Amino acid sequence: MINTFESVKVLKVGKVDSLATNFKPASGKSFHILIAPKAGSELAPGDVVVISAKPVKNDSAVEVPIVVGDWNPTLLEFITAGAVDLTTDDIFYSEVDTY
Repeated sequence: MINTFESVKVLKVGKVDSLATNFKPASGKSFHILIAPKAGSELAPGDVVVISAKPVKNDSAVEVPIVVGDWNPTLLEFITAGAVDLTTDDIFYSEVDTY
């Protein structure tokens, strides 16, 4: 069992292509995210944004603070539809796995 973010390694990265519906990796595994601002975004690395997502121990989606430009330690089950404008910012995800 993974107990701390320090024990998590980013072994495989994917990119969220759409938030028209809730996002969850096809594997169904829980995941961490990184928000990367695109050119022209109002966000900058180090900014904190709040998105709607479901952490693994919550019963439903809640507001989750995310530091832009860094892997967030919150372990998520899904990101709520429309939580981030993907025309201005990218979301990358890393599924939680052991090696």
